Parts: sequence; C-alpha cells; structure tokens
Amino acid sequence: MRKISLLLCILSITIGAKAQFFGGHWDQGYYYDLNGKKHKGLILWEVGDKINFKLNKDADKIKVSSKMLKSFVVKTDSFVVSKSDLLIDDPFLKVVVNNEMKLFEARNTHMYASGGNFIQTKNYYGTNANDVCKLEKKIFVQIMSIIMADKQDVVAKIKDKTLRLNELERTIEFYKTGTLPPPPPKPDPNSFLN
Repeated sequence: MRKISLLLCILSITIGAKAQFFGGHWDQGYYYDLNGKKHKGLILWEVGDKINFKLNKDADKIKVSSKMLKSFVVKTDSFVVSKSDLLIDDPFLKVVVNNEMKLFEARNTHMYASGGNFIQTKNYYGTNANDVCKLEKKIFVQIMSIIMADKQDVVAKIKDKTLRLNELERTIEFYKTGTLPPPPPKPDPNSFLN
C-alpha cells in the first residue's frame, strides 16, 4: 500500500510539473505585422520561430510565424525578427541594449543525447538585427566598450576586467541601474559537486 501511495504521489508531482512547464504563461504584449499594424493581446513564447497570440484570455490561440511579423513586445521585453543566417531556426532576438551598436540575446533549442531539450541563450551584437555577430570572449572588452560607451563607469569596469563575458547579466544590470551587483559566490572547494 505504501508503494502505491508513493507512486501516486510522485506521478501527481511529475504531471503537475510538466503541465506547469509545458503549459506556458501568457503575458500582456503586442506584435507588429509586416505592414506595421499593431496587434495587442496576450503572447506566449519561449523559443522557436513562432509566437502564440490571443486577443484576450478567452480567445482562440493563433500561431504567428516570424515570417509574418517584424517585432513583438512581452511585458517590458522587446524582440525583433532577424534575417541573419546565424539565426535561421530561432530568429527572435531580445533587444538588451538599444544603442547605435546593439546588444541582443537569442534563445536556441538543443537536444540532449537522451532525447530531451534544453534552452541555451547566446548574445549577439550589431547595428541592426539582420547583421549580427556572436559576442565572444576575445572581443568582449572591445565590443562592450562600444555598446555601453554612454556609461563610462561601466566601460571602466569592463576594461579593468571586473566585469567579464561570463557575468554578462551583472554587466547589464550595472549598465541599466547604475549599481554594481555583488559578484556571484565562489564555488566551495570542499563541495563534492565541484
């Protein structure tokens, strides 16, 4: 009896977690179609080349392909459609810093050998969404100094390597808020997980 109860408990947690994860979350937003018309409603998007759109919570879901829109906004995040060859399968770019030289973030799907999927984020830069390059360690200081040139205190921390590519979220937060967040904790050398 205990085994059956335990099995039922595990199944209910697993099914509930999958429903929550795969059910997605609809947020207020809008998109611009290829004619520049604004469509307001609810948007659901995690990765891929389509967004899900509803006029309201009771409306039917409509799938809108990246080939049918220019950009979309969910909450405070803006996304543009890229025509870059680097982003054929996942053409949506989040606009992270919108200066003359822009910083973008892309979400890409990858498969584990076991068959599951995971989402990976990569950062790109360029003067527009169609002409982007991947942000890499060897050019991080040079490119980020250009992107964030209007905030010299941030540029100074990039140049003295206080802020690095592996701490890009921290760099962006400092750029947007003016407050340098504390560095992430260093791994515990005594932990068996390291």
